[in-house]
Amino acid sequence: MMFHYGALLWGRATGDAPLAERSQLMLTVAMRAVQRYFLMQPGGGVHPAEFERNWVTGIFFENKVHHTTWFSPRLECIHGIQMLPVTPVSELLRGRSFVEGEWRELLGGALAKTTDGWRSLLLLNLASLDPAAAFEGLRHSPLDDGLLRSWALFWAATRQGGPTAAPRAAHPELAACGGEPPGKPDASGGSTGARLFASALSLAEAPGGSRHLRVEVRPEDPAGVTLVAVHYSVNGGEQWNVDIQSPSPDDGAWVHCGAAARGAPEVAPGDAVSYWLYCIRRGLGEEELGLTWTAR
Repeated sequence: MMFHYGALLWGRATGDAPLAERSQLMLTVAMRAVQRYFLMQPGGGVHPAEFERNWVTGIFFENKVHHTTWFSPRLECIHGIQMLPVTPVSELLRGRSFVEGEWRELLGGALAKTTDGWRSLLLLNLASLDPAAAFEGLRHSPLDDGLLRSWALFWAATRQGGPTAAPRAAHPELAACGGEPPGKPDASGGSTGARLFASALSLAEAPGGSRHLRVEVRPEDPAGVTLVAVHYSVNGGEQWNVDIQSPSPDDGAWVHCGAAARGAPEVAPGDAVSYWLYCIRRGLGEEELGLTWTAR
C-alpha cells in the first residue's frame, strides 16, 4: 500500500497525471482490502466474532489467520508491526474509530507495560486520539529501529489538537488516552462524532409488505465524490454492503433503498441497525464508522 502511495506522490510531483490516477485507484483498492480483511472491527462479517476482538489479524496465511508474529507473541509487537511505516497515509488506513476501539480494548493497557522501542509505535498511534499526551511521551520514549525522534515529534505535533491544545475531556471508556465520547444520536438516530456525512435512515415498504432500510447519504463536502458505500447489519446479523454509483439528480443525495434490492435484510421497528459509510473522493477512500440507528 505504501508503494501505491509513493507512486501517487511521484505522479503528482512529476506531473504524470495517468500515473497519479492509476496510483490513486490502486491505493484505494488496497486500503479497502486491508481495512476489510486485516484490520478488524466488531461486526465486520469476514472473521469469526470472537477473533474480531483481536482488532488485527496478525499472520495471514492462505487458509488461516493467527494473532501473533513470527518473532514475538507480545501484544504491542502484534499490533505495532501492523502500524509500520507511519506515513501521512496511515490515518486514512487506520481511521479514528478503529484506533479508538483498538486502544480502548487492547493497547491502552499495553502501553504501561511496554518499555522498549515498541512503545514509540504505540505513542504514534495514540497521537490520533491525544496528540498532547503522545508528544510528551515521545520526547523521552525509546524509539523503534529506523524511527527518528524528529519525525515522531512532528507527527504528534501535527495531529488535530496538537501538543499545545488544552486536554480534551476524558470519557470513562477512553480514560487512558483522553479521547472524546462517541457522538450523540442525530435527528435520524445515527451516531455523529467526526462528521464526514449527513445520513438519514428510515423504513421503506416493499410491494409484498416487508420493510427494509432506506439510507440517504450526503457527504458534507460533495466535491470529487465518485462513489458512496453503505455497510450495515440488523440486530448484529450478517453484514449487507451496497455501493451507490451516483447521486440523485434531483437533490444530490446518495440513496440506498433496501425495498428495491433483492436479498436485502428486513428491518422492523425497534431493530438495532449498525452501519458505516464510505466514499471515494478523487480516488482516495474516506469513511465514518461506528454508526447506529434504532428503526422506527
